[in-house]
Parts: sequence; C-alpha cells; structure tokens
Amino acid sequence: MRLRSASRFCLLAGLLALPALEIAAQQPTVQPASQTRGDGAQAGPSNPQLALPYGAPNAAAVSRWTPPASVGRQLTLADLLAWKVVRTPQLSNDGRWFAYELSPNEGDAEVVIRSTAANGQEWRFPVGSAPAPGAGGPPATSSLMMSGSSRWVAFLVRPSAPAAQARGRAGAGAAAAAPSASPKLVVVSVADGSKREFENVRSFRFAGDTSSWLAIQHGAPIAGAGAGAGGGAAAGGAAASSGSVLELVNLSASADAPSTPITNVTEFAFDDAGQLLAYAIATPDEIGNSLQLRRLANGETRALDTYKATYRRITWGDSSTALAALRVDTDTSNTVDEIVNILVWPRATAGEPAQVIDGKTSGLPAERVLSSDYAIAFASGGNSLYVGLRAPRPPRPRATPGGAAPPSTS
Repeated sequence: MRLRSASRFCLLAGLLALPALEIAAQQPTVQPASQTRGDGAQAGPSNPQLALPYGAPNAAAVSRWTPPASVGRQLTLADLLAWKVVRTPQLSNDGRWFAYELSPNEGDAEVVIRSTAANGQEWRFPVGSAPAPGAGGPPATSSLMMSGSSRWVAFLVRPSAPAAQARGRAGAGAAAAAPSASPKLVVVSVADGSKREFENVRSFRFAGDTSSWLAIQHGAPIAGAGAGAGGGAAAGGAAASSGSVLELVNLSASADAPSTPITNVTEFAFDDAGQLLAYAIATPDEIGNSLQLRRLANGETRALDTYKATYRRITWGDSSTALAALRVDTDTSNTVDEIVNILVWPRATAGEPAQVIDGKTSGLPAERVLSSDYAIAFASGGNSLYVGLRAPRPPRPRATPGGAAPPSTS
C-alpha cells in the first residue's frame, strides 16, 4: 500500500488560496468623493451608484446621490431584509423533483419541493430561522437532502425567528436555566407529500442511491435530565467524550414500524451501495470504545476493532467495501503527543484483521507524524491511501500526584 505525504494537502491548500487572491485583486476600487482635473481645478463629486435603478419616493431629493423619482422607488432596509435567496438546491437523481430552501435575509425560511413537470405538484414547509454566524446550533448548510432513490426529501426545522430573538434577549442566565430548542428532522415522501418528524437531531444521512435506510444522529442528552438512551449525562469531560443515539429508520416500512437505536455513536458512514454501515462507539470511560460494522439487510453486527481510544474519519472506498479509519489514543496519562494509527480493511466484510499504519510504517518521513486533523481518502482504484502528516508536538507535562501540573521551570 503506497502512502502519500501531507505535503500534497499543503500544496492543494495553496492552490485553493490563489483564486481568492485573484478575486480580491479584481475588486473595483472605491472612487473618492471628488477628483482633481488635469488643470488642477477641483472636479464635481463622482458617485458610482448613479446608474443603479432606484430613486427617491417623490420629487424631493433625499441627497445629492439620489436619482430622480422617475427611475423608481428607493430601495429601503425593509426591502433588503425581505430579499429572499435560494439555498441548498437539490435535484433528484431521476430528474423528476427539485427541492430548495427559500430564505430571507431576516426572518423564517421555507423548504419548497416541486415537480419538474409542467403544472406539477408543489409543497412548501416552514423551517424556521437559520442561526446567525457564530450563534451555535446546526449550520444552515447541509440542512436539506434528497434521497438517492428520489423518493424522499429530508430537512431540518429550526426555531422560528421570534423564538430565536426571544432567546437572544433572555440573556446568558436564562439560557443556562432552559436549554435552547434543538432542531427536528422532517422527512417528506414525494409520492403523496406525507411527512414524518424526528426530534433533537444533530445530523442525518441517506444510505446509497437505492437503499431506503436513513440514519439520524440525535443530540446529546440534556445535562441534568438523568441517564438516557444516549448513555446519560456524565460529570466533567467524560460527557463530552461519549456519543449519542444513532437511529436507523427503514423508510419503506410503515410509519409505526419500530426503528433501530444504537447508543454511544460518535461517527458513522454508509458504503456507496447503501448496504453496510460503519460507526464508532465512544463511552465515558473509553472501555467500550470500538469500531463496528453493521449489515443493514439483516442487522448482523460485528466489531472491527476494540481499543481504549477514539475512532475518527471513517472512510469508505469508492464503490467498494474498502474501509479506513483513524484510531487516536487520547489517554491523558501519556506525556507524549497523541498516538494516531490508521486502520485499513481492503474488504471490510471479509472478516480479516485490519492493516495498521503507524509511525513506523515504511515510507513515512521521520520528521513527521500521522495527524488526526486531516481527512483520509482512498485514491482511484483503492490501491493508495491519502493521509495527513504534521510536525510532532512537544510532550505534555506529567501531572503531579495531587492532580496539578508541575510548575513551569521557565
């Protein structure tokens, strides 16, 4: 198995930065309010916005920059806030359905699902207000997804704009007393417009292009609510290291058919065929941590690897059963840098042990270590694996018996 250095990632990052610099260089320069003619006399004010199609609401000039009222009504702040944009457009694989989110600059958005046929069916669903940048909660992107089978559309529903504004005015104390509402997931069948709803959703994913399975990653249990299906609330950093409930739903079954919950899941990934699910288990004490493989058709599950570590970056090969994942030793008793191993199964269903790539693997540069900060990916054909490398970090100070770090000698 050939390994590719992370220097390729660095080169790629540099190439991606070039268009941004080029675009920045092409931005128009702002013209000054007045210019000096060649004879030294001061020219009249120059306004690049004079040609824009908006004007004053009446004949009275608002400012010297305002075009005459005959051009049209002046654009106001209310117009800007009500301006709507199309986000996350999705076209079904069979080309028969089109879905998108229609969002104003301020206020509640809606998801539109419509047939591409002339005079076809159309449904609209309110989805609340997108969170402001840096405000927490799920991102506005990737909140709408259409199944590969073209039979279902799934999207997140967030709190409405008035509710979000009320929480913002409540202050930090009220936010601590009452946790913010988690988004819910709505799944719509394009056959008849019927929908199913799921509460407290962090992420979701359809399985493959022909499968009817949907995986829903629920949010962590609310602190103070007691032990729940996701493993319960734990004290300190232990709660952050454990997973939450992953719910597997067969959308072809009846709406009242039971789903399959899997507890303590941190990451998951379907293979391209939508027949296999690989997922990572993380418990507060890390004793039960493992990487599991589940066959969706019959629910057969087996452990691919079990170790007191965390499993990240679960990656399938294109149109194959090749599987890779990072195993990261985060034991805080170590004084060395985190230990990252890459586990590779050329055929995950074969029942063979993983091939382990570690710091001693031939071909890795001696001055670099495997990094968990980068994604891993199979090259075309599955015979090569792209990995991330970085410089080693300095050792962590060993804790004293009292639990405090030793005093600095600097």
